[in-house]
Amino acid sequence: MPFSGPSPNNEAGSVRIRMVLVVAVFAVLAWPAGGQVARAAGDPSATRPRRPNIIFVLADDLGYTDVACYGSTYYETPNIDRLASQGMRFTSGYTCGPNCTPTRAALMSGQYGPRTGMYTVGGIDRFNWQSRPLRPVDNVEKLAPEKITIAEALKKAGYATGMFGKWHLGDDPRHHPLRQGFDEAIVSAGQHFDFATNPKVDYPPGTYLADFLTDKAVDSSAGTRITHSFSTCRISPCIRRTKPRRTSSNGSNPSPRRAVIATRSTRR
Repeated sequence: MPFSGPSPNNEAGSVRIRMVLVVAVFAVLAWPAGGQVARAAGDPSATRPRRPNIIFVLADDLGYTDVACYGSTYYETPNIDRLASQGMRFTSGYTCGPNCTPTRAALMSGQYGPRTGMYTVGGIDRFNWQSRPLRPVDNVEKLAPEKITIAEALKKAGYATGMFGKWHLGDDPRHHPLRQGFDEAIVSAGQHFDFATNPKVDYPPGTYLADFLTDKAVDSSAGTRITHSFSTCRISPCIRRTKPRRTSSNGSNPSPRRAVIATRSTRR
């Protein structure tokens, strides 16, 4: 998959892909578990490239050009843009499904839908398929435990791993992310306040889910490691519409409204 460095706004592609950023989401963190080690001059290992820390944020229904660093002139995404400028921007991609479950299964396993058996959300009886000429193929609703996930692969490479937010690949004990390679995981999605979590975690009344998940991700062992960590988490952006400018003295129309997507940025 081609990628570019920090340069912003160099592609305004028309293809809408399920972005590796945030909204109705999950996020994954991974830090190398051993921590950063000072190496003496002349140590052969000193020439090895440092393994990166990884923060992976998956957003449902976010268009390819819906953030500024990918070409949006409407949405302002300063925190996401700053992350992009400090990391890696992928400019060519393909989503393995039109909705959340098959996309997540592909990204976790590295496999296409025919291998995971996940083509959509839920079973085929979710819709009245009997009214259609063809019967759809049966859909797998949970990611099989024997699939090797990216979290399991990174753990073997010495990473600490965490998953916070929407999982949608099976929440029962056998399919929970804690059994799919993640050291820590809190699953929750679909309700911004008075939300349920799996496993159950107590929180003060009035807690906002995006803040809760962000704090848990930052405070996790993956989020606090200096090096080599992989973590996923759901962070819902807050969209604020700015007021249009007043009509100018010559009677011309006011400038169009713009929207600001504000995501919390936590620095340690």
